[in-house]
Amino acid sequence: MPHVHKSQVYDSSPAQMWQRIGDYNNFHSWHPAVEETKTSEGGVRELVLGDDAGSVFETHTDGGDLHYSYRIDRSPLPVADYDSTIRVQPHDGGCEVVWTADFTAEGASDEEAVAVIEGIFQGGLDAL
Repeated sequence: MPHVHKSQVYDSSPAQMWQRIGDYNNFHSWHPAVEETKTSEGGVRELVLGDDAGSVFETHTDGGDLHYSYRIDRSPLPVADYDSTIRVQPHDGGCEVVWTADFTAEGASDEEAVAVIEGIFQGGLDAL
């Protein structure tokens, strides 16, 4: 099962960063690939992707101080059984955002699926 782990360090405090990224229903406000976040009951969100790339449907599975986890239920991405966590932690007077995912490649090789997810994660981290 492929695993992706990306992280990046920032000058802002963990609380400041969490204020920016911690709202599960506001993903589009910081990730450049997402044009809109639509939410419904039960922790389900639809991420409307740019360039008519479709939508990703996700369910919130866990959350707490400075982290949340979710699974992808349906998407155009080459993954299945996808579970992910994004967290913010203190780091040398600033913070570190850590984003991880475990999944099965579907419709692509493990390497191709890992490259897609790494690109999504890095695009979000670079935008912060």
